[in-house]
Amino acid sequence: MAALNSLDVALRIDENDMTTSKKLYEFLGLNKSNYSRWVEKKIRSSNIGEEGKDYTLLVSEDERESLGVFDTNFNPNASDNYLLTADSAKRIAMMSKTLKGKATRLFFIKYEENLKALSNGEIDHLPDVSLWA
Repeated sequence: MAALNSLDVALRIDENDMTTSKKLYEFLGLNKSNYSRWVEKKIRSSNIGEEGKDYTLLVSEDERESLGVFDTNFNPNASDNYLLTADSAKRIAMMSKTLKGKATRLFFIKYEENLKALSNGEIDHLPDVSLWA
C-alpha cells in the first residue's frame, strides 16, 4: 500500500486500501436516517464498479441471524454495510453534493495541478495536498 494522503486518512482507508460504506457515509456528513436509501442509490443501483471487485456486502444482519452469530451490540434495525475499495469510495465522494464532496473534488484538482507542475519542472517533488486547504 502507498503512503496515506489526507483523503485516505479522512476516508479511513485501511492497510488493504479498503473502507466501508458506513465510514464513507459518516465522512460525507449525510443524514443518518437516509443511509439505507443512499446505499441503494449510490452502491446497489449505480455503476460505481463491479460487485465482488469494487464493493462487497459485509455480512448482513439477516445472514448473522441465519448463521447464529449474535453479539451484544446487535442492532435489530441495522442496515447493510459494504466493503469498498479506496477507488470506489473516492468516486462516490467526488459525486457527493456535500461540502466534503466538494473538498474531495478540490483535493484531486490540486493534486493534478501539482502533477502538472512536477512534470513541467516547476517543482521537484509532490507536496502533500490537504483535503481542507
